[in-house]
Amino acid sequence: MNLHKLATLISYIFFPMWLLPVSIYLLLNQIDPTAAGVVMTLMIILVLLPVMTLLLLLIRSGIIKNLDIHERQNRNVINFMALFCGTLLLLLLRDWGLTEQFIIFLIFFLAAAVLALVTLFWKISVHTASITLFSLILVNYLGKFQIIPLVLIPVVAWARVYRKNHTLSEVLGGIVLSSVIIYLVITLQII
Repeated sequence: MNLHKLATLISYIFFPMWLLPVSIYLLLNQIDPTAAGVVMTLMIILVLLPVMTLLLLLIRSGIIKNLDIHERQNRNVINFMALFCGTLLLLLLRDWGLTEQFIIFLIFFLAAAVLALVTLFWKISVHTASITLFSLILVNYLGKFQIIPLVLIPVVAWARVYRKNHTLSEVLGGIVLSSVIIYLVITLQII
């Protein structure tokens, strides 16, 4: 396997649309496994399916070429849809009294909102932001695997730069943003 194929494989394995839900599920499962299943089902129906459907329609129509949305401006419609759908899920969680689940999803929602806001002006790497959130959650909250998830961060960063999807500053921006979010969550003892 050549380096370009390896970088492509890494980018698809650690695609944010499936990495972030796994991160959320891992945290929710620590609180209440039954509620985690319900919230994940709702997330799939209310957030992932609509956003992935829109993404596939944009690919089919030729507006974007593939799952790697190269043009920063083309990310805005996906980000808006994700935030709109995420708002619906937040409202349901709040109305159903699932407070802990609401707080966890709110943290990810706010991270997505910050990424969407930054993307209006700069092409930040959502891949490195997602793998950083995922890795830091595994290490800090679940105590799993300790150093292994942290090795994934530079691997994904390398893949994104190697494929010319991002510059070094864009991948570092994603890493720093997620690190700051997790730091604030830990420091403020939100979860």
